[in-house]
Amino acid sequence: MAPSQPTFDELVLFLSHKRMLNRIVRLTTTLEIWNTLEKTYVAISHSCVLELRIEIQSIKKDGLTTNEYVFKLKNIADKLAFISEPVLDRDQLIYPFQGLGVEYNPFVTSFNARSDQSTIEEVHSLFLSFDLILLR
Repeated sequence: MAPSQPTFDELVLFLSHKRMLNRIVRLTTTLEIWNTLEKTYVAISHSCVLELRIEIQSIKKDGLTTNEYVFKLKNIADKLAFISEPVLDRDQLIYPFQGLGVEYNPFVTSFNARSDQSTIEEVHSLFLSFDLILLR
């Protein structure tokens, strides 16, 4: 998959960092500058995507409330979408289940038995309902 193209604003922000200016200050042609920018931007973008993908796949609910847990997942998905690497809808439904403890096994089983297509908002609502059952 080819990396996304940076917007003009992203490049301006990127160039404003001293380290980047140090990389291009001695270059003499625009071609050299653009090639350097491209190599650096692609490397940073790639590592950022990898970091976010690993993070979204490894988040655990542990002591988080359901709202905090879902918010963290959505926040990472939004960051990935912002850098033109959106999380597929089906993956947004898979990731929340990966970080649950065994107390959620009945919830996961019940959800997997459903035949309809769900949204992350519906999963969030079902999580909250199941949390109420766990509190009883």
